[in-house]
Amino acid sequence: MQIEIPASPWKPAAERQRDRDAKRDAVLRTAARLFVENGFHRTKMADVAEQLHITKPALYHYFRNKEDILYACYQLGGELIEAELAGVDDAGKRGLDRAVAFLRAYTLNMTADFGMCLVSVDDRDLAPDSRRKVRDWKRSIDTRLRGYIAQGVADGSIREVDIRIAAFLLAGAVNWVGQWFREGGPRTAEEIADVMADMARHALAR
Repeated sequence: MQIEIPASPWKPAAERQRDRDAKRDAVLRTAARLFVENGFHRTKMADVAEQLHITKPALYHYFRNKEDILYACYQLGGELIEAELAGVDDAGKRGLDRAVAFLRAYTLNMTADFGMCLVSVDDRDLAPDSRRKVRDWKRSIDTRLRGYIAQGVADGSIREVDIRIAAFLLAGAVNWVGQWFREGGPRTAEEIADVMADMARHALAR
């Protein structure tokens, strides 16, 4: 007699991993939004759990503590920005075109939850090792923008400027978008990115 083996009630490993990744992403997105709206220190682990309709102990399956969540938000925000910036070098051969494309892509990321989190939450709330890694990444972004501006000055597409101050000025303006942008406002994220890019072009162009 052939014995029927019942179907396993457990999902395959790959499917379980997808479920875990989706839940981890939901925790990060919820936490990032709460950090932006309420501040890092005023947001409790219990607030994140409540928003997700899970118990507080369930969060510890994914993150050790709130600082661990914040660092993961920084990491994911950085990865999303890097993905947006991947095509900047193809925006044109001139430094001006690349600098403007860089600033447009960066502006778009500042209108998303993780971009807002990057500029709204002080990285001094991170552990020293995590803070060092985040600041190293921020310096690499600044160096890249300075490189495009320097290229533009060299190829004649950008007027003579103090490259360091120009980079600080433009990046500061873009970072501030993450402080004031809200969905449902008078302009969409794409429109704001276009306006910022146009203003950057006029500010830099020879």
